[in-house]
Amino acid sequence: MVRARVYRHDVRCPDCGSNWMRKDGFSGGKQRYYCGDCQHRYLPEGAYRRPAPEVKERALAMYTEGSSLSAIGRVLGYSTQAVSQWVKKGDGRP
Repeated sequence: MVRARVYRHDVRCPDCGSNWMRKDGFSGGKQRYYCGDCQHRYLPEGAYRRPAPEVKERALAMYTEGSSLSAIGRVLGYSTQAVSQWVKKGDGRP
């Protein structure tokens, strides 16, 4: 059974700006939403933790100095997978 989409005044889709959406479970203890217009799943603003470019640059510097991915993640407070993606991308920008 699919939950009907509802017009919500308090939540807006970050991609298309629509208010037609439905609740779509939880992610990390926060309510997730599904946009009925553009089919985008998202968490409300402020739920994501995006690192500053300086953090990524520091991670790359630590990696070039010989630190392991897990050590960099522990020091900076991010997952090993996130650090690995930054190193693979290689530019230090978001």
